[in-house]
Amino acid sequence: MDKRFGHYSFVIGILLAIILGIASSAKFSTGTQTALTSLLILLGIVVGMVNITGKETREFLLTTVVLVIVASLSITLLRSVAYVGFVLADLFSAMLAFTVPAVIVVCIKNVWRLSKTK
Repeated sequence: MDKRFGHYSFVIGILLAIILGIASSAKFSTGTQTALTSLLILLGIVVGMVNITGKETREFLLTTVVLVIVASLSITLLRSVAYVGFVLADLFSAMLAFTVPAVIVVCIKNVWRLSKTK
C-alpha cells in the first residue's frame, strides 16, 4: 500500500479523535457517535497495518503503551473536574479508540515477525 494512505489515515484519525472528544460533550446522537467511534477503530487498524514498520515498532509500542496507561487512568479522575474534565475525558476516550487497535495490530505483527525469525 502507498505510505501516504497510512499517513493520511493517521492524520484523519487524530483529527477525528479530537473532534469527537471535544464535540461529544455536545451529545451526538448514539448512532452518530457509534459510527464515528467505529471509524476511529478502523483508522487505528489501518495505521497499525500500514504506518508502523519493523524499525519503528519498539518506539511506537513504548510510546503508545504509556499513552494508553495514562489516558485510561486519567479518564476517571478527569470526570470529577468541573467543566473541562468531561471534555478531556471524552478526548482521551476517543484517542484510546484510535490508538488501542493500532497497538494491537502492531503487537500481533511483531509477535509474528519474532516467531518467524526463530
